[in-house]
Amino acid sequence: MKRITLILDGSADRPNAALMNKTPLAAANTPNLDALAQKATKLLRVKTIPDGLEIGSAVANMGLLGLDPHMYRGRAALEAAGSGIPLDPNNLYIRTNLATLTGDSYDTAVLSDYSAGELPTDKAAPIVELLRQRVFNSPEYVLHHPESFRCILEVKGGAKLYPMQLAPAHDIIGCRAADFSGGEKERPFMELQRRAFEVLKNTGTKCNAIWFWGDSLAPEGRGGPLRAGRNHTYARHNGRRKHTHIPHGGSGQKL
Repeated sequence: MKRITLILDGSADRPNAALMNKTPLAAANTPNLDALAQKATKLLRVKTIPDGLEIGSAVANMGLLGLDPHMYRGRAALEAAGSGIPLDPNNLYIRTNLATLTGDSYDTAVLSDYSAGELPTDKAAPIVELLRQRVFNSPEYVLHHPESFRCILEVKGGAKLYPMQLAPAHDIIGCRAADFSGGEKERPFMELQRRAFEVLKNTGTKCNAIWFWGDSLAPEGRGGPLRAGRNHTYARHNGRRKHTHIPHGGSGQKL
């Protein structure tokens, strides 16, 4: 028997005064969702994020997939694993968006699009190559490009930098880039963002910047940082399923 798990990730939104303090989902007319719910497995309540863990879709979806959320140590490494990138416990992994800043200089520019107009993979590829040549040309950096506007920066030997204070691009639309300079650990990466803004001025696309967020390490299981050869699950990449080496939490996992 095949079953579908439908995850309306983020659809509830937040209570809105214009909707009598209901969330958009609570106020919406949803006959199709209502019909699906009537035929679905009835669950009174599911706690997808254990107490004390980061509130977000990465942790929640791990639990829904039967993985142990407590091994979560940031988002980018999970995406790297799902893209077939081998994980090294000594390295740091940072989600790197191809993005759009609006303004003449980095100091005054605001983040206006976290995905550079949902930049397609074929348009993004030459930009990524330019970044590799002009910005990430040090041996300590490897810029991976799984698809579209989504990149992952692998920092060799960078595990000691985790955790960092990097703001998710989708949370700060309309904010000045220079206001997120961070501290001592973040400063070199802010300089890389600044350099990228100069390099990407004429790409012929909406992409003129990069934005770092979601720093992470290889997920850590009960036996320590995970390496290849542990239990497998699947992650989506370019519409296909790929093996990842992440252990399942087991049937007794409390969520």
